[in-house]
Amino acid sequence: MLGLIANQICDNAIFYKFNNEIEKIALSHRSGILQEATRAQADGWTSMELPFIQMIRDKIQADRVIILSDNECNSNFHGPVQRWADKYRLASGKMIWVHAVDLQGYGTQQFYGQHTNLIAGWSEKIFQFIPIAEQGDGNLLKAIQNYKW
Repeated sequence: MLGLIANQICDNAIFYKFNNEIEKIALSHRSGILQEATRAQADGWTSMELPFIQMIRDKIQADRVIILSDNECNSNFHGPVQRWADKYRLASGKMIWVHAVDLQGYGTQQFYGQHTNLIAGWSEKIFQFIPIAEQGDGNLLKAIQNYKW
């Protein structure tokens, strides 16, 4: 559902559903989120490197990547997926942010380092949080301090 929400609020979102295969889905901005939900669901193993491989192959120039997953890799796993994020950054020439949203809470993670944001759980507020996180730690602290309780 979060991916579908992102598609609705982002101007040029690209939506991939993946398990051990990947499929780019052209989602409509006109139809409702619930109507698109069944087309967007992916079950099965997780080959989390697939979106990065596909983006490199298609020469996609993303501003950011948001991964919504349990962050467990069960298929074709050969180490953290971070290396594929780094390969994408190198191929695109952009130091994009990777936001990994852990939807299950197993405590596993596939990403680390600079321009990486690990989020546990989910809420529609994630899309307000992401731009603040991309501005750096100082802005996160300011946002927390300025929060109206």
